[in-house]
Amino acid sequence: MTTRLTAINLRAAEEGEADKVLTLFSLEKGLLRVRARGVKKANARLRFAALPFCFGVYTVTEARNPLLCGCEPEEFFSELREDLPRYHAAAAAAELCVLLLRRDQPDPALFALLLRALKELAFEPAPLSALIRFFLGALEAEGYSFEDGEAGEKLRFSESGGFNAFQGLPVSPGVIRALSAARAGEPLPPGEAADSLRFLGNVVYLLTGEAMTSLKGLLALTEEEN
Repeated sequence: MTTRLTAINLRAAEEGEADKVLTLFSLEKGLLRVRARGVKKANARLRFAALPFCFGVYTVTEARNPLLCGCEPEEFFSELREDLPRYHAAAAAAELCVLLLRRDQPDPALFALLLRALKELAFEPAPLSALIRFFLGALEAEGYSFEDGEAGEKLRFSESGGFNAFQGLPVSPGVIRALSAARAGEPLPPGEAADSLRFLGNVVYLLTGEAMTSLKGLLALTEEEN
């Protein structure tokens, strides 16, 4: 038996000579890993389904280790793969979803946030600011509300099940202003955006115990360009 899932391909890992294992974020089932047989071949029928950030309706087998059977694409977000900073920003958004999601548990709010973020990252002139908005929205969707500290020295995120809660993380007033500005839709200068993303990466590390490799690559690229 097979099932149809509205999903975004977060990443694809090499598997053997011709296969890949896709990490799909589906609207119906949340996070799942699907083996895509033969997609590394140049003439593979479903080669496109393994592209990073491909969004569409994936048909997979209903099994402990599901297989990819088909895909009806709705958006490829090719702009993200043609621009290195935008690609790294989208990879960071995808990695955050992997860290926040629980396997086989749907999260419609986070799915909608990611889909909107990919569109913004692909087309908006300030992709780093769009990524900051996604980080803040994703953390809030998982139960960590954004709050300015009374003295303007800390940001606080409310306790949420499944993560180790913390009461606050010291941060400069400049980063707080930058986060608030990005959240309101304002484009940030690259330096301010990088400082804000570095702080948010520390927040994610404290919550999940995982360092974000994609974000590290994005910050290194930003430093090189500036």
